[in-house]
Amino acid sequence: MIPVLIILTIFYLSVLYFLHTGVNRLRDGRNATEYSASVIIAARNEAAGIKACLDALLNQKYPSDRYEIIVVDDRSTDNTAAIVSQVATTNMQVRLIQITELSILMAPKKHALTTGIEASSGEIILITDADTIPSPGWIRGMIKQFEQEVGLVAGFAPLDRSKKQNLFFKLIRLDSLALAAVAAGSIGRGFPLTCTARSLGYRREVFNLVDGFHRIAKFISGDDDLFMHLVRDHTDWQIRYAIDPDATVSSAAVSDIHQFVNQRIRHASKGLAYSFLSKLMLSAIYLFNLMVMVMLIAGIWRQSFLITGAVVFFVKAVAEYLLLSQFSSRMKVQHYLRYFPAAMFLHIPYVVIFGLMGQLGSFHWKGKRFSTKL
Repeated sequence: MIPVLIILTIFYLSVLYFLHTGVNRLRDGRNATEYSASVIIAARNEAAGIKACLDALLNQKYPSDRYEIIVVDDRSTDNTAAIVSQVATTNMQVRLIQITELSILMAPKKHALTTGIEASSGEIILITDADTIPSPGWIRGMIKQFEQEVGLVAGFAPLDRSKKQNLFFKLIRLDSLALAAVAAGSIGRGFPLTCTARSLGYRREVFNLVDGFHRIAKFISGDDDLFMHLVRDHTDWQIRYAIDPDATVSSAAVSDIHQFVNQRIRHASKGLAYSFLSKLMLSAIYLFNLMVMVMLIAGIWRQSFLITGAVVFFVKAVAEYLLLSQFSSRMKVQHYLRYFPAAMFLHIPYVVIFGLMGQLGSFHWKGKRFSTKL
């Protein structure tokens, strides 16, 4: 048992080093072309946040005649559509599209995004969520990454807003930083693993080249990373990460445990659609965390297990801190790390529990219950 854990530890540290060097390779974008852009927002019952999102998008440091904003109201039962319509009456950049029925061929959000993209005209498609607040430099920062050979750009969208500034929120914020570091590092090394639809952009040409979301239509989630994998595996276009603190998207964190559990299961549920290499790597990481937890528990009866588990645990924590410290410094959010000591004790059971639940469980989303696949 101990030799296997040592092998897995070496593998895990190698992955962290891989990500660390990837973050080092990231650079500012050099594109100077002001491409036309279409910002697409899929919204369902987002009356609470859509106005702030639109206000932020209408105050971008990018020529107003070079981008449009399309909100796709996906069967909302609140006054989301009315709010968007009111904004659109005084801002020609904003357009509302309403969906009244579910698609039988595609998951709801992918159907809404596809509807918006098909109705748009920009050379670059930019995606964000209805409850986000993009920074004034978001569009320009994303567009700067679209050099001639670049087809997709992922951005930084931390979960940094909450009505309750408690420990739970601080840990969620740190978790979003960790996921962003994985995205940035893997993209920097040329093997993109993940990204978020809260801040994502791609060329219209690329969207058409991979046939949009049709190959991943059955998955409830995955309009971000599964789509990115299509671009990675089926095209020659490069993928970049917008390593620009002025091009971030402020996002709202979930406010309670129940919402958090549902969100994490939904995010983990798409793992079955990953490539064989990605699934192999994630399985090894899962097994590593599981073995560390088992070793620490078994240490109650056997001292050698306890010592080994404790050493591996602290080596793991130090390596993770170094990666997060490096990335947070690049994005100027070092204060997120204040709660790392608490997070490092929760990380192992977090990975073990949600990794399993994401493949075997079900979740609520937008008022409905879903299993792993549609």
